[in-house]
Parts: sequence; C-alpha cells; structure tokens
Amino acid sequence: MKSMTIFVKKHPLYWLLRGLSCLPSFILYGFARLVAFLAWHSNSDMRRITELNLGYCFPAMPEDERKVLAKRSLFETACVAVEMPAYFFNDPENDLKKIASVQGGELIDEAIAAGNGVIILAPHIGNWEYLGRYLTKHYDCQFMFKPGKHAFINTLMTSVRSQAGAELIPTNKLGVIKLLKHLKRGGLSGILPDQVPDQVEARVTAPFYGQLAPTMTLVSSFAKKPNIKVIAGVAIRLPNKQFEVVFQPVDDKLYSKDVAVSATALNAAVEGLITLAPAQYQWEYKRFKYDETGAKHKLYQKK
Repeated sequence: MKSMTIFVKKHPLYWLLRGLSCLPSFILYGFARLVAFLAWHSNSDMRRITELNLGYCFPAMPEDERKVLAKRSLFETACVAVEMPAYFFNDPENDLKKIASVQGGELIDEAIAAGNGVIILAPHIGNWEYLGRYLTKHYDCQFMFKPGKHAFINTLMTSVRSQAGAELIPTNKLGVIKLLKHLKRGGLSGILPDQVPDQVEARVTAPFYGQLAPTMTLVSSFAKKPNIKVIAGVAIRLPNKQFEVVFQPVDDKLYSKDVAVSATALNAAVEGLITLAPAQYQWEYKRFKYDETGAKHKLYQKK
C-alpha cells in the first residue's frame, strides 16, 4: 500500500485532482456546464453517440425533446467527472453526508436477514460511486474491478475504494469464484449490468428499449444460484447536488434458468432505474456495440 501511495503522489495528475477537490461546488458544476456546451457545439463523439442512442431507443419522441434530453445528458455526464476529485480525496464520511435520502433500503436488509447474498444492479446512472459509498458503509462488500488503460487512475481508484472498506476482486474466473463464495456467505456486491462484454461467450442479445442489445450473462449466472437476491440500485443527483439512493425489486424472471429470459428482465430493471432520471443515464456509451449476429453494430459508424 505504501508503494502504491508513493506512485500516486508522484504523478502530476494527483496534484491537479487534489486541487480540484478543494474547489467550491458552484465552480465545478459551472465547469461541467462549459464541458457540456463545448461537447455539444463541437459535434463531438460524445454528442453524436448520445443522439444516436436516444434516436434508436426513443424513435417516437419528438426531435426537439430528444435534443433537450441529449443536451441535459451531456451536462449530467460532465457532472460525474467533476464530482470525482472530491470522491477521490474527501473523507468517505463527508461523501455520505451528500446522500439526502434512501428509498427501498429495506429490500437489502430483508434479503440479508433471510440468509441471502445480495447483488446490486448499479447501471451508469447518476453517480454510481456514491451508491458504492453507501453500500460499503452499511454492508460487507466485494466489487469486481477491471483496470482501465491508465495506471494512475487504476491505482487511485483501487486505493480509494479499498480504504472506504470495499474489497476489490479481478474480473476473471478466479474473481467470479471468490465473489460467489462471498455471496454465499451473505455478502453484497455491486455489478454494472449495462456494460457490454467483448467476449462472445459472456453476453447474449436481449431487448433494451425495444431494440436488441448485447447483454452480460454474469448476473444471470449468479441469479440461478440458491440464496442470491438481485436488487436494482442507483444514486440519483438532486437539484441541490446531493443524492437520493433508490433501491428497486427486480422481476422474478431474472432468476430464470433461460438466460435470454433472465437477460430481458435484467435490461427491464435497468430501464426502470433510467425512468427515475432519464438525463442522468450515460447515453454516450455504446450500449449497442454489437448486433444480434455478434458483429460491430452499424449504428455507430460515421457517415
């Protein structure tokens, strides 16, 4: 851990992020508005993919309404970015003060009291890191973590999440086995259900807003096991820049042994959370990366 800390502090980004974490929120969210403005008016990929996804998922929505939603989505995504420095460097207890209310928390407590392990479906809505803060504070958590391309961010993220009390495990076969044991002991884990696995064997095609989307099978494989409860969860950003944590039950079809039926219920659970705050979903993510044949989807091809 000491060598990890030395590596992080020697990186120039460390001091930049540390400085940003000290700025008042009105400056940070003002910067988020500037980023969203530039992303929109520069015809960035962020804007292009957002509009493609919204048009694909909401074809009946009037175009002017979709544009308003797209612009708002760019801002909300920029908010996630400006919130991260404080998440990295603030005391976790201070982050918890930003959670104004919790709905549906009894779903987790009742599941654990009944001897179940719990999987929280936590898609890219609001700020999932603050949802993780809440879960880590109140439950015995293991989270799967796949390192990205940037070693500094990987190291910083690992350090922050571990110090907050979460145990991080790799996204490989050994990690899956370890997580299953944790769940069987009555532990809790959060999974990002809208991530698209690149491995063909790790996904199936299932409806998402009426369109076929590549969908992970990891949750479905866990849900088939006895004594595992799946609950959908999200941390929605409120107008005062605090968060409301919401937990919702999932359809029993998610526990089906038919992976296609289960994956369809999983996507329906994600849609249910998006309904709470449609603009706070990361619509710039290539959710339809692959088509039903497994080939790269033509939706995102530049013309």
